[in-house]
Amino acid sequence: MDLIKKTDFVLTMYSLDEDNNVLSHTAQEFRDLFIDPESRHEFQRRRIIKQEIVNGVFISTLFLMIDYRFSIYTENVKPILFETMIFEKDEDGDSNLWGRYCSYDDSLTGHQAAVLQYQDALPHTPPLIDPPTYDQ
Repeated sequence: MDLIKKTDFVLTMYSLDEDNNVLSHTAQEFRDLFIDPESRHEFQRRRIIKQEIVNGVFISTLFLMIDYRFSIYTENVKPILFETMIFEKDEDGDSNLWGRYCSYDDSLTGHQAAVLQYQDALPHTPPLIDPPTYDQ
């Protein structure tokens, strides 16, 4: 006897339109977005919400494309689709999760909160990584 009830799992993928509204897609629809190289490039460009270096710390807020709350297990909740990460030199050399958000506007607010915290901090060593570019 299985302890976990098996259900039909349908992965919902997300994208942002030109006004930063969240659009949902089936996996097939999402795959079709990447067939056209120009569409793929535009999609990748929209994934970067905001990135900057503050006192040697790289702060990056991205659109995640999938729900990090994995809402298939809960009902009537908003998907978590945005994330702010902090990349700085520390004893482990790791990045740090700053916050996750359900909306574009909340992701901008969270990014700005991270920037304000590091603006007031003492200068850090250079970031561990170079900011990624998608203009290639």
